[in-house]
Amino acid sequence: MAWDGRIILLEKVARTVPYGFLAVLFPIYLSQLGFDAFLIGVVLTLTVATSAGYTFVASFVADRLGRRRTLIFFAMTDAIAGALLLASAAWWAPIAAGIVGNMSAGSGETGPFLSLDQAILPRTADLKRRTMTFSLYNLIGYSSLSAGSLLAGLPPFLGPGVTGYRPLFLAYLLSGLLGGLLYSRLTNKIEQDPSASSTRRVLSRESKRIVYKMSALFSVDAFAGGFVGQSILSYFFYPDRRKDRQMDRPHPHNGLHTHTIQHSPHRHPLRPNSYTGCDSATLQTISLANGRADATVLPDERGPRIG
Repeated sequence: MAWDGRIILLEKVARTVPYGFLAVLFPIYLSQLGFDAFLIGVVLTLTVATSAGYTFVASFVADRLGRRRTLIFFAMTDAIAGALLLASAAWWAPIAAGIVGNMSAGSGETGPFLSLDQAILPRTADLKRRTMTFSLYNLIGYSSLSAGSLLAGLPPFLGPGVTGYRPLFLAYLLSGLLGGLLYSRLTNKIEQDPSASSTRRVLSRESKRIVYKMSALFSVDAFAGGFVGQSILSYFFYPDRRKDRQMDRPHPHNGLHTHTIQHSPHRHPLRPNSYTGCDSATLQTISLANGRADATVLPDERGPRIG
């Protein structure tokens, strides 16, 4: 493999490790900042939409401005996004970082890097080794994403609350700077020949039909995958989110909600285990709803009480 190919693979590692832990931590970080499920979904949607927009723009300007310059630019957007997350814990910082950066909300990488890397790689390997080169590229990418996902468990050990996220945000910033440095070492061999691009047709009619069909199938697959993206799954299994949901979960014995019981009009305002103004049958129902089937209803001069 040529020098340019090695640079691409090395930068793939530096880029996708932060993507791995951000895909897991980003929605949880938003939740800890006070974002509800709907707003988290909006931010994740903006993040993916921005990556798609970057890819669309890169397809038109990369060969005109230069592939190396385009890759350096997008690496700097990751560095800016990391700086935003590191600099402030205000509500606007993660939103701006999600829009500026190329963070992935799924289990795979999205954004312009993928398209440009795959356009460069065939020039860095012999014809007989191209399949092996792309296999190695994907293997390194998924392995790095897995390693990054493993690092998502570090924040509780790095500091309390949202402070524990800052070292990982710093790593994201540094990965963007390292990516810009690595891409600057690419040679001119990766660039498209201007004279060839002006005379050669991009796709034939037969190729366009195949590409359109594959794009349609990929769109359907990506749409379905968006419902179970890695960020969505990590938020679903987030303990605090499940704890909040348990407040409104029906009890299996009688269908009453614990939230309703906790705010019962018969509940004594100063004594959490005391209930006034209701008969013994009602008290026994409240006892069962709270999972206290063996509770005894005791009389009290200030009202009946569950003991």
